[in-house]
Amino acid sequence: MIPPEKHAMLDAASAAALALLPPLLTRTRPHVRRRFLAAGAFVAGYSLLTRYRPDQDRPIGMTTHRAIDAAQGAAFCIAAMRVGDRRLRQGMLGYGFFSVAAAALTDDNARGADFDKG
Repeated sequence: MIPPEKHAMLDAASAAALALLPPLLTRTRPHVRRRFLAAGAFVAGYSLLTRYRPDQDRPIGMTTHRAIDAAQGAAFCIAAMRVGDRRLRQGMLGYGFFSVAAAALTDDNARGADFDKG
């Protein structure tokens, strides 16, 4: 299982990857890059609002955060099916599966704390 503190590092890496990888994977059009930048900003935003530790006073608990991760990952996988560029499609699928796996493997009850209650 992934502890919430490590999940926070994965979130930071995800936000950066969403912003930086599309131009490296393929020659993406500006509107595609903007969508990836928006997705990266969204990840950064809800990550900044997440309680990764029980002593943090933030509005989003880990259970909710994991649900957002899973939904975003599934959305990337679904959207990838409509992408014609093979490398971009593979990158989107990779990110989507990564997000779903991170959501499934994160232990939101680390150290006996339920981050969504209390």
